[in-house]
Amino acid sequence: MSNPEDHLRRSLRFRDRDYRARASYFVTLCTYLREPLFGVVVGQQMELSDLGKVVEAEWRNCEELRPEVRSGAFVVMPDHMHGILHLDGSSRSGVTFAGAYRRPKGSLGSLIAGFKASCTSQINILRSTPGARVWQRNYRESHIRNDEHLFHATRYIERNPLDYRGPHRRFPP
Repeated sequence: MSNPEDHLRRSLRFRDRDYRARASYFVTLCTYLREPLFGVVVGQQMELSDLGKVVEAEWRNCEELRPEVRSGAFVVMPDHMHGILHLDGSSRSGVTFAGAYRRPKGSLGSLIAGFKASCTSQINILRSTPGARVWQRNYRESHIRNDEHLFHATRYIERNPLDYRGPHRRFPP
């Protein structure tokens, strides 16, 4: 049974942006209730749990599974992950956009949904928790505007284990 409040939530995506177009994005995905599932930071280095290794492997598979995507820097942290994705825009041909909140094939939203679903399925098998939530609803994304923005986003990702202070930390968009 669906929750009536779910229908009141608004999308975080921009209505006028074509998320299939050639662009680069800095994305952040958080675990459900910010539970530290993916490992621990020890001595300013991330030590992945088996669940974190699933997330890392699936992120690396993005390029192999989706030829329109190239992955940049990424990091899996205890309760979230950051990554840079470059979309080449090739999935736009022949695809029509069907509504403000739909996820067209080849879009950033479609890619993230598939990634989260694959991780969730594998993680729930490992934990013997069928149907359990792994990720928070939605994700944060920032359009990378230029090389300087890409440099700073990459540096932020690389430094994340050094600066990590535990769950419930806020990070810049």
